[in-house]
Amino acid sequence: MEKDELNEKIFKSKKVTLSSLYELAKGCIVKEKTEEFVADVEGNISLKNKKIVRKQLAPDLQAIKVLMDLKIHDDFEDMTDEELENEKQKLLEEIKKS
Repeated sequence: MEKDELNEKIFKSKKVTLSSLYELAKGCIVKEKTEEFVADVEGNISLKNKKIVRKQLAPDLQAIKVLMDLKIHDDFEDMTDEELENEKQKLLEEIKKS
């Protein structure tokens, strides 16, 4: 594997990890699928029950702490107090919507 390919894979995995962490931090909906199978006397397996449940996960404080520790939002350091207040209001509105 070439160095460029390896760097690309690392970048993609970091991107997926960070987006998953962000989803946990803000709360998300997950689907859980449960399937129950039965075997007849001949040994054939068939699906007896299938259940899909959607669950709303609350925002995860540990994920928020990890994101803060990683300093993903370094651009906030250069913002003025007014810009930070505007960003805060925007994020609060986004939280209320979800």
